[in-house]
Amino acid sequence: MEGTDRVRAGWGGASLVDASPSLRARCAAADAEERREAARLERERSALRAQLEADSIAASCFLAEQRGELLTRQDRLNGVGRTKAEAIAFYSAQADLEDARIVAARAKRLRELEVEESAAWSGDLTAGKSPHDLEMGARAAKFRSKLAEELRWRKAAVAEARQIAAYDRRRVNVERRWA
Repeated sequence: MEGTDRVRAGWGGASLVDASPSLRARCAAADAEERREAARLERERSALRAQLEADSIAASCFLAEQRGELLTRQDRLNGVGRTKAEAIAFYSAQADLEDARIVAARAKRLRELEVEESAAWSGDLTAGKSPHDLEMGARAAKFRSKLAEELRWRKAAVAEARQIAAYDRRRVNVERRWA
């Protein structure tokens, strides 16, 4: 294609093939310096990470002692409490539970609003009873009265049995004394 120029982006690789030896040397020196700086930063981060971990273990042991817990050697080496994975799982579950509560509360408020709106639109605010509801209410009342009567009979039977047992015990005790 005539009239077009090709331009390669980036450093290293094929773009330095046609570069001068001094440019290649400067590029190699810059790459080496960048690698040394990255290694130095990684060593600093590693040392800081180790110091923060030791400080957090010491703090967890101190707080556990303040709570009156007895610590084992393993606790002092590893710390007391949750690991990162356990903490993430715990707080994630806690957030999920809170989200579920919020969703349930919103759904409840929505249902209440729908009921209020429906009642406002209906015009009839009395609670009407269908024949089925009246029949079920009568059956429930009959069942409760039967249950109450049966309970009274049972209480009377238990009281009578206790009186008989007390009389028999007195009679047996009297007979034993005279025997």
